[in-house]
Amino acid sequence: MQTSKLFALSATCANDTSKLVKRLPSKANVEKFASDPDFQYKHNTVPPVDWWGKFWYWVSKWLGKLFGGLGYDNFWQFVFIAIIVGVAIWVIFKLIGVKITDIFQRKNAGIDLPYETINEDVRKMDFEQLITEALEQKNFRLAVRLYYLKVLRELDERELISWKPEKTNRNYINELSAKDLKADFQQITLCFEYVWYGEFKVAEQEFATIRGAFAAFHKQIGGK
Repeated sequence: MQTSKLFALSATCANDTSKLVKRLPSKANVEKFASDPDFQYKHNTVPPVDWWGKFWYWVSKWLGKLFGGLGYDNFWQFVFIAIIVGVAIWVIFKLIGVKITDIFQRKNAGIDLPYETINEDVRKMDFEQLITEALEQKNFRLAVRLYYLKVLRELDERELISWKPEKTNRNYINELSAKDLKADFQQITLCFEYVWYGEFKVAEQEFATIRGAFAAFHKQIGGK
């Protein structure tokens, strides 16, 4: 029974030759829907006229392109959320005792150098005088640096390396071909880098051990 009705309906649709009538909504209905906020999916904000407003309008447009969909209207909502997040992060860091500046930069060891390290020329430096001054000030970290630079000059004078201001410590290690010196030179280089670049504060007892290592290496290269 149902099958016969279905075939009858299909035949009716197939044989329907009536013309389709195009129906358009009235102007009143169009204006009604256009004024309904529920159907307003896009809002064109009028750009501000003052320069400060234009600047933030440009920022909101730029952020919109960057993040997609961030318009001028909800830009200040985004700024407000960002401020809330920033304050929350600041409170957390205060509670755990961490300074935000420590994240972006290393702490300064607080040691004033008596000369500019950038302009160092080991061939012209009076190491005996500089080391004496550093020890009098108990600036053992600086004294370690001076001892290391003195070693570089001694190696350069004996033509075991060729000192140049633009070279790195790794360059000098690779350049030193004397096998009986290379391992010990690597050790004092590592010690120097740990103390100087690691900003390690050297106590007097620790410095005595380090100075002993430099003195031993000095004896090694003395007959070279």
